[in-house]
Amino acid sequence: TGLKPVIVFPHIFHEPKWKRGALASLNEERRKEAVKIVKETKDITEELGAELIGIWPGRDGFDYPFQVDYVKMNDNFVKSLKEIAEYKPHIRIALEYKLEDPQSYIIMGSAGKTLALIHEVGSLNIGINLEVAHALIARENVAETVAYLLSRGKLFHMHLNDTFRHFDNDLIFGSVNFLELMEMVFWLVELGYDRWLGIDVFPTVENPVDVVAESIENVKLAYKLLEKIGFKELRELLQEGEPIPVQRFIKKKLFPDLLEEL
Repeated sequence: TGLKPVIVFPHIFHEPKWKRGALASLNEERRKEAVKIVKETKDITEELGAELIGIWPGRDGFDYPFQVDYVKMNDNFVKSLKEIAEYKPHIRIALEYKLEDPQSYIIMGSAGKTLALIHEVGSLNIGINLEVAHALIARENVAETVAYLLSRGKLFHMHLNDTFRHFDNDLIFGSVNFLELMEMVFWLVELGYDRWLGIDVFPTVENPVDVVAESIENVKLAYKLLEKIGFKELRELLQEGEPIPVQRFIKKKLFPDLLEEL
């Protein structure tokens, strides 16, 4: 087909053996097993012609007070990442953070914590796979997070979806928080993001093909609306730091006829 994967993820979360963690496990044998699996994922990724693996540490974390040694848990995670980063370093690593679920607290719950861990590892080949819903659940402004990560060279991949912020239900991209996500698209364009945008949706009733198609269409719609508003004009307004003028400008550009009827 000529197709090749963009990113490959190891499965180190759903099996019962990972219930007390994988890369951050306090059980050294289990931690080493997880590292081995991720290294093998790098081998497979290389064979498939891809250049990026993703790591979602869904079982690295905790549920209860006094459950784990937090220092050792974080140290183990950094130790594992260092070993993985040193193995076939041309295969880059994208860490995907999430605040909670399945653990009450996952070791990487925000962009900030993830960047701190990346800094500890000290390897240039580790960045972030930003999932929109995960950032929203963490009460982040996705556009700001995108701008910060891109400007620091740490946005390696993206998973597009949407949510009402209380649960990771992987809804159609732009179906809930369209204006915020349109701003995110602005910063992707503004800072020259040139990698893939993945669609991470989980339709339970709707036709999956339709859900993916709607997500793609909403990305394109956001871009077209930004073109209509004007990238240059938005860029200039942002330098003023005043919310009312930019809100008025956007409405005037998008809904001139409706505004006259108000």
